[in-house]
Amino acid sequence: MSLKGYEILQEKLGYRFSDVSTLKRALTHSSFDGDKFKNNQRLEYLGDAVLQLIISDELFKTESFSEGQMTRLRSLIVREEALYQAAKAFGLGNMLILGKGEELSGGREKSSILADAMEAVIGAVYFDGGMEAAKEAVLLLMDHAIDNALKAESDVDDKTLLQHYCATEFGEDVTYVTVESEGPPHRRMFTIRAMLGERELSSGTGYSKKRAEMEAAKKSLELLKKR
Repeated sequence: MSLKGYEILQEKLGYRFSDVSTLKRALTHSSFDGDKFKNNQRLEYLGDAVLQLIISDELFKTESFSEGQMTRLRSLIVREEALYQAAKAFGLGNMLILGKGEELSGGREKSSILADAMEAVIGAVYFDGGMEAAKEAVLLLMDHAIDNALKAESDVDDKTLLQHYCATEFGEDVTYVTVESEGPPHRRMFTIRAMLGERELSSGTGYSKKRAEMEAAKKSLELLKKR
């Protein structure tokens, strides 16, 4: 890949490497270079551990999740299929450095190669820039995987349940108000409050309005059912 290609990749990642050779190594498959210190296998190992920790930490911040829920959600987010879809959406296949045989056999589209490369890129960001840089990269790259996992956790989401409960019990609809948004435009943290008419219910936070609303709805439903 050309220097311009690495520039574009870093812009998409929202992170600039102090040593671009680390990024190049993350994209180098073992079919191109069997030297474990030159291909992405070691970075993949590191990225897997970093990804697990960051996702665990993000899920833990939602106080309403039980241990079982957090385990199920993390499993959905870090599984090979989710990493593969994230890599495809990011266009990672076009950036891989493959051996001739792997290139001819369609390696750029193989789910295992793309998923491993995604973990290697995460590992590279962590190795080059530390945990905060890795966290921003993970939340950017895995955003859709996180949303999909949250949807899959329940056949009926908490917003729907809250709306139904309030319509039945109080004859009113729930609305959501953005209380605060902070952080850079590409990674803004939202705080949103659920409202029942003029009555304030609970608030939720998240890196998307949808996630913040889901947390606010879950907390509000628990609050109302306790009364």
